[in-house]
This record gives sequence, C-alpha cells and structure tokens, in this order.
Amino acid sequence: MKEIIIKGEKMKQFYKIVPIVIFTSMLIFSGSLNAQDTLVVEWVDGSGIINNSLFDAIVGDTTATGERANLNRVYKLRQGGFYYLTETIQNDGFPLNIVGEKGDPSDEFANPPMIQLKPREDATLAGKMLNIRGDFTLKNVIFNGKTTLGDLLYEVIDVRADGGTFLFDNVTFEYAQWGIAGFYSENADITFTNNRWRNLLSENQPWGGRGFSVWADVDSIIVENNTFLNIGGFTFQIEGATANYFAFNQNTIVNNGRQLILGSWLQEAYITNNLILNSHWQGESLAEIGEDRLASTDEQYAGMFTIVDLPAEYGLNAQRNIVIANNAFFLESDFATFFVNNENVRRQPLVNVRTQNLFDANENMVIQDNSFDETDPGFDTYPDNNQERIQFINDIRSGATNVQLHYWDPGRDANNESIQWPFPEDLTYSNSSFKTGAIGGYPLGDLNWYPSDKSTWKSNRDAQYEAIKDLLGKPVEVTYQGTVEAEDGALSGLAEEGTVTIENRRIVRIEASGDIVWDNVEVAAGTYDVLVSKRTWVKSQILCKNKIGQAASS
Repeated sequence: MKEIIIKGEKMKQFYKIVPIVIFTSMLIFSGSLNAQDTLVVEWVDGSGIINNSLFDAIVGDTTATGERANLNRVYKLRQGGFYYLTETIQNDGFPLNIVGEKGDPSDEFANPPMIQLKPREDATLAGKMLNIRGDFTLKNVIFNGKTTLGDLLYEVIDVRADGGTFLFDNVTFEYAQWGIAGFYSENADITFTNNRWRNLLSENQPWGGRGFSVWADVDSIIVENNTFLNIGGFTFQIEGATANYFAFNQNTIVNNGRQLILGSWLQEAYITNNLILNSHWQGESLAEIGEDRLASTDEQYAGMFTIVDLPAEYGLNAQRNIVIANNAFFLESDFATFFVNNENVRRQPLVNVRTQNLFDANENMVIQDNSFDETDPGFDTYPDNNQERIQFINDIRSGATNVQLHYWDPGRDANNESIQWPFPEDLTYSNSSFKTGAIGGYPLGDLNWYPSDKSTWKSNRDAQYEAIKDLLGKPVEVTYQGTVEAEDGALSGLAEEGTVTIENRRIVRIEASGDIVWDNVEVAAGTYDVLVSKRTWVKSQILCKNKIGQAASS
C-alpha cells in the first residue's frame, strides 16, 4: 500500500492521507475486466488529483472492437474523493451506473465523493456534466452544479432517452442558476429517493432555481424521502407536459421561493405527508401577473400548486386521481411582515379558486387534512437568513445591479473547490403533532431525519399508499365511442363561417400555464401553412401543414 498526502494552497481543506490500493490499476483497461461488474475509479495518483478519471474510465471501458465491455458495469467512486470533469460524460444507448461510497458524518474528511465541472486548460467549459442518453443510476455522491471557478450553468444534467429509467438515490445536488437537471425523455420513469437539494437559486431573476424540471410527457415520477433546502424557484416543475403517475410523498422543503409544484396536467398524483416551511416566500408582485389573470375571478392568486383542466389529448378530468393531503405548510413571521409592508406583493393561498373549483367538480380530486400556517415545525438548524432572501427579491424587483444573494453554507470555505461536510442543517423538529401527522402515524417530511420511523415505514410503505388511494372514490370508467372530424360537422347556434387573412395566420397560442387560447377560429376549409408557436425552454417555432376545417368556439 502506498500513501499519498494531498496538499496545496487551493486544497487546504482537503489535507488527508489517502490509501492507493491495487484498484488504481483498474484505470488501465484490459480484457480481464470484462467479467467484473464493479470498477473502482480512483481520484488521485502519485501526482495528485486526476482530472477526468471518471470520464476516462467510462469512455475507455470498451472492447477492442468498440463495444461496451460490460453493460452491467457499476463505476464505484471513493469516499472523500473529488472527481473533476473537463468533458461531458455521455452514455449513448447503454446503461450508466455511478455509485459512490457513502459519507461518514462523524468524519470531516469522509464526505461522499463529489463530482464537479472544471475548466479546460484553454479556460473553456464543457457546458454539461452529464448527457444522459440511456438508462441511468446515480447514488451516494455530491453533485456540484457550480464550476471550480464559480460559474453557474444551465441544467448540467441533460436527460434525453425516451422510455428510459432514471434513478437518483442519496445524491446531494448543490448549486444551479436555473435547475440542475432537465428531463426531455418521453415515456420515462424517474425516481428520486433519499436525496438532498441545497442552494439552487438564480442570481438574477425570481423564477430561477428548480429542484428538477421535466419537459416531456413521462410515465412516472416518484419523489420520496428527500430534502429541498433553499430552492429559489419551484421544487418541482413539469411544464407543457404530463406524468401518468406522480408521487411526491414524505419530503421536507425549506424555503422555496415560488410555487411548490408546477404540474398543470398531472393525471394520477399523490402529494402527501410533506413538511414545508416558507413556501412561495416571494409572493407575487402585481407586475408579475398578466392582465388576463388580474381581470379574472379565479386566477388572482397562483397558490402553492398549479393544477388545471386536462387537455383532451390526455383524457378527461373525471379520469384523474389526485390527492393533496396531510401536508403541513408554515410561513415565518419575517415573510408575513414582508407582505404586510408591500401592498403590491401578495401572499399566496394553498390553491387558487380555479384549482379549488376543479377539485370540487371531480370526486377523485381531493384536497384534505392539510395544515396551513397553523403551527411552526420548530426545525433545529436550518437556513434562517430570511432577511437576505427578502432583500434578494426586493433587489430583483427593483432592478438593482448589486443583488443580495441568499446562499446558506455556514462555515464553508469561499473557495469554489471546497465541500460542505458534514452538512450543517438538522431538520429534526420539535412540533409533536407533526411527528405523527403523516398517514399511518409517521412523522411528516423526509423520514431520513427520523431513521427508526423510516425503518418502520419501509416495512409498511405499500399500506400507506393504499390508505392514500382510499381517500379517492371509485375509479371512473370511460368508454370512447368514436371520433368526429370537424369537417363532417355542422354549424349550430350563433356559430358562423368566416375567413382569416393570410397576413394574420396566428390561430392558436399555448400559454405558459398550458392553456390553449384560440385567436382566429373562423377559418374556411382548406390546406394552410400554420405557424405553431409554443413556449418552451428555448424559443422555438414549428412550421407545419394542417388542414383547417370549419370551426366554432363555445
């Protein structure tokens, strides 16, 4: 065994003795590795830290003819390690499994391995850390979205593998300008368990900072026993798309700036047993609300959730099964005072009138047993720098050039290559009613803060979900009898045929909320070029051919 002492001015926090064992040789690939499922990737050698050791291990793990050496390979990262990337890791069609050794909170040098982007020698950046193009598993690592020079990039995890399975377990996601991960994979299954998000916030706008974003119709999303800490915008967002199944259960959220969940078209969804402190602490300023909302009677407020009518292409509202139950929200007095002192900024309710009306009209859409601003959880140690948050949003709204940021990393070295370990937060809480407030009598929130209760919960997880589903009525059965073409229909009532000039071809627009607004529906039958514009993560326009028949709106 050889011992290396890592020292250096920039790495002053990381002095430690690192044993280099025989696994170092595994970075040099040979045919003898083909049968091994686990490949240990070292992060140091006799010269110090190895840049791109993980990248090189994955890229080089092939046979002499270029095929993957082992599709079951697990790339194991060392506890305490720093895995720097200057290039983007991409798995083109093959499953990629990266698993770190777990950290030891009793040892300041025994952090989970950290993955971080580093500039190349010519000072350029790769832009993405992971381009996921196949099934993917990531466990037991710290994933730092800030580069070693302090740059914050957009969605450094980019997921585009239709029908893929993506699992994130015991991962700490730190820092992101907008969001750290974006999913663009249709029919995917996405699972987040036992993770932690810390300090994800935009430095120049109110909507930035998302736990994760989904931009395509997916099959399932499971978010269970996670902690979201200091999220600038939304904890979760699925925009312009739907999830067939969505479970957001037993999570702890502290300080998310905007709505908790943007999921307008969720179909089967269970948002239950979560503990939330200071959700939508930014409120909404009147300048941020469109004229149509201000003029409405049901959308004056955003609320903590955005759930609206389901577009016909996905089915009927009557077919949806949605439960929002046994969640506890509490807003601290700093923010209550902030709203009182700012008449143009409005505090948000649990849901707005539009969403409540939708739930009232559908038996299998249930909101019940939620605690809203009744009692403080009484967290032990958490980001309580509320005045910095308030100053941040005031600066943003006033157009200040020097914006107050509200990161929370007490005691952390300002060096961008540093690591926070063990984490300073302790989200156990003193509120006794919350300790039995989840369905089944468990503590509300992330049960990783209550290990003995989590152990019991794991044995009874299925029973808890059955109890959640029992809150719904009987399943609604819908039988489709057929389809009708617009061209075969006849005008009735006050509907009239009309024409639209070729200069004004905007017929329909899809708003950010997902609402479809028809501007010109009186179109003569014929074939036209139709310009379809949809708000997406980039500005995009699609020019397509569409046969327009006689149409009328109701």
